[in-house]
Amino acid sequence: MFRLQRYFSVTSAIALVAVAMVVVVFYRQNAVSDLVVSAEAQSAALAQSFANTLWPRFSNDIMETSGLDGDDLRQRPVTAEIDAAVRALIAGLPILKVKIFNLEGLTVYSSDPKQMGADKGDNSGFLAAAQQRDTVTKLIHKGEFSAFEGVVFDRDLVESYIPIRGEDGVIEGVFELYADVSPFIIRITNTTIKLLLFVAIVFSFLYGVLFLIVRRADRILKLSHNELLASKANVEIKVHERTAELEESNKALKLAVDEAEDANRTKSEFLANMSHELRTPLNAISGFSQVMEAGVGGTPTPKHCEYIADIRASADHLLELINDVLDLSKIELGAFEISEEDIDLTEIVPSCVRLIADQPATAGLEIKAEGFEDLPLIRGDRRNVRQVLLNLLSNAAKFTDNGGSITVGTHVGADGSLDVWVSDTGIGMSGEDLKTAQLMFGKVDSALRQNAAGTGLGLPLCKALMEAHGGTLAIESNLGVGTKVTVNFPAARVIRSLRKAG
Repeated sequence: MFRLQRYFSVTSAIALVAVAMVVVVFYRQNAVSDLVVSAEAQSAALAQSFANTLWPRFSNDIMETSGLDGDDLRQRPVTAEIDAAVRALIAGLPILKVKIFNLEGLTVYSSDPKQMGADKGDNSGFLAAAQQRDTVTKLIHKGEFSAFEGVVFDRDLVESYIPIRGEDGVIEGVFELYADVSPFIIRITNTTIKLLLFVAIVFSFLYGVLFLIVRRADRILKLSHNELLASKANVEIKVHERTAELEESNKALKLAVDEAEDANRTKSEFLANMSHELRTPLNAISGFSQVMEAGVGGTPTPKHCEYIADIRASADHLLELINDVLDLSKIELGAFEISEEDIDLTEIVPSCVRLIADQPATAGLEIKAEGFEDLPLIRGDRRNVRQVLLNLLSNAAKFTDNGGSITVGTHVGADGSLDVWVSDTGIGMSGEDLKTAQLMFGKVDSALRQNAAGTGLGLPLCKALMEAHGGTLAIESNLGVGTKVTVNFPAARVIRSLRKAG
């Protein structure tokens, strides 16, 4: 039975949800990051204002505090003056707490008097500000926090450690500020929810449109399949009924075979026509996406560029699938044409190996080619031969875990034919899996393979292309050991002439 609608429903839903989550998470992270940077700039400006206006009055008192404890610091008259000056400086600003440290890490002043005299000498934020001369900022959440005006609850704060420099540029102390950014975090959260709803609505609409198209195509395919089964059943009934009448039976059998071939041809023509009809809008989608990326009609925003790139990648993926279906349909209809030329496998195979090896998904695999130093040329379609090799290498990489290996090799048979094989150390297949893997849209339902992307057209297309060249495709596989796929070019396509020197 066809499973096109089921495959589309599951894979497209997962893909759309994943893309939506990535967009929302990316937005929120960027918004929070921008907020922290803005709060850091505000705190740095406030610290600079303090250094310019108040520090000259209190720097000597702050720097001459070695050996004092919390009680001594709280009882100093200058502490009240510093508190009054700091409160005047932050009036109207969302600053909940201010601390001042001398260079030894002693908390000389805090808007929370209980914290005066605390030693922060080993605090990483203080050390970065005092020794490395860096401003350190991070976003924190406090369920309960002691602020200027008393205890507050459930607040998002930007904590900043800022070095304070004297007139000569030398660091004389460290400022610690806590800026309240809770309203902005709430605003970011609300905007994130709105963005999520918008993306969900847009993607749901897109999913619905595509689902209707795929469901209609799936129904047509099932109808053609049922008609073919009905034709075969009709042939069996006629043969059974007319066994005694040999001449009439032969006529009925021939008629039934013709009907079955017509039904199969109708299916192939339908697939070919559908592929042509779908390629036109997909080419338009891909083309207009490239035009939009190029800025024709207006320069897109970076976020729009990401959306456009996703649209173009999806259209290219669907176009590649449709091209495979179209090739298979042409082969079944006998309309597939081969562009004959002399092919040098010593050039094609290494380029295919490099192409697969350069993909990020194969970074953990060893991919190598053996026995390609001295091979005869073959006669065939260069694009089709390259497509077969790329499909086999891609399949091997898809089902081989990191640390495994993929090998491409050749063998010239005694009859003059040429074998090219691709073997891997992947998860392999059982005998039943092998049959399924060679069917059109056939995907193995083993739990080990459920996460592998694909449409089930790779091996059937490779087999059809080899048969179009008069060759064959054979598969050997052991579950948990690996798989070897061999394509054979017949002796009639092997050119025995010597290569030119140089």
